[in-house]
Amino acid sequence: MEYYNKANTVNAKVQKLSFDVEVIDNQLMGVAKLELNAPLNQFELDDIKDYIEGQCSDGWGEGFEQREIKCGEKEFYVSFWQPGDWELKTGEEIGLETFEPAEEPKMGMNMGGMYQ
Repeated sequence: MEYYNKANTVNAKVQKLSFDVEVIDNQLMGVAKLELNAPLNQFELDDIKDYIEGQCSDGWGEGFEQREIKCGEKEFYVSFWQPGDWELKTGEEIGLETFEPAEEPKMGMNMGGMYQ
C-alpha cells in the first residue's frame, strides 16, 4: 500500500497488498492478497479493485512483465493483464472458502497471459 496515494478508509484498512500466482480450479491465476486491519465495505472494495486493476494494466512492478522468469531451459514472461479477457473477483466470488478475519482475504484475477 506504499504507492496507494489516497488518504481514505481503504488506506487505513488495507495493511498490505501483495501479488502472487496460484492454481485455482486447474487454472493458473494471478492473486492479489490483502492483509486487512478491518473488513472493507462495498465502496472500499470497489476502490481497491480499481487500484489493483490499474496496477495490473500498467504491467505491475514497473516492467515486471518484461522480465524473463527462467524455468529449466525455458524463459517465461508473466502478465497480470489481458485487455478484453480480464476480470477481477474476490475469493468468495470465485468460490473459494470464506476467510476468517485473522486470515488473508484474497482477490483472484485471471492470468493476463503467460507466453514464451
